[in-house]
Amino acid sequence: MVTDISIYNKILSRILKEQELILGSLAWQIAEKITGMQIRNKESFDVVIMGDPKSVINNYVYRCERIFGSFARDASKQAVEYILADMRPDDIPERLQ
Repeated sequence: MVTDISIYNKILSRILKEQELILGSLAWQIAEKITGMQIRNKESFDVVIMGDPKSVINNYVYRCERIFGSFARDASKQAVEYILADMRPDDIPERLQ
């Protein structure tokens, strides 16, 4: 069974929330440059993935990691570990494994 897109939207929203705590407004500046991500509402962290969900999430985490190092990646993983626990390993974006 393939993971529903709404789960990936929830993962991305949660990661954005965590990255905003670390990077501040830079987290949103990075998000705005990610192809396949639509920001609906920053205040409620409402985002929608319009492309390949694993690719969009991997790209966002990678770009945060380039700025803030492995801490950004680790924070992203910790922010969504409760969601990832219920997913098949093949459905988890590589940068969150």
